Amino acid sequence: MGINSSINKNDRISIMIKPAKLDLIIYQGATFFKRFTWKDRRAPIDITGYTFKMQIRPSIDSTTVLAEYTSATGEFYLEDPANGVFVLEVDNAITEGYSFDEAVYDIECTYPDGRVSRMLYGRVSLSREVTR
Repeated sequence: MGINSSINKNDRISIMIKPAKLDLIIYQGATFFKRFTWKDRRAPIDITGYTFKMQIRPSIDSTTVLAEYTSATGEFYLEDPANGVFVLEVDNAITEGYSFDEAVYDIECTYPDGRVSRMLYGRVSLSREVTR
């Protein structure tokens, strides 16, 4: 099996990125801060102009959204886009109101040209606050 020889070097080729699995813990009543670096095997990926969106749901098939974070609402921001670094930061006043035990999430990125990729997925656990 070889490469299709009808593809020339100027053709745009889209490659699907396999999302990574990463389980998260949110500490109720504390600021949630997670820094991500997006790399290929050799180097960071320049994410200038990318936006991000994350939803937390009780289960994959659920229509209930427990939480949603986006670049537009400010929870996601680009810290060092040329080196693939972006941040998810959720204020403690928001996490204080969470009451789920375990849920699922994924993070999607939107490229400047409008394409969307799912980057990360996994379970998210809530560690309940004692000090209030």
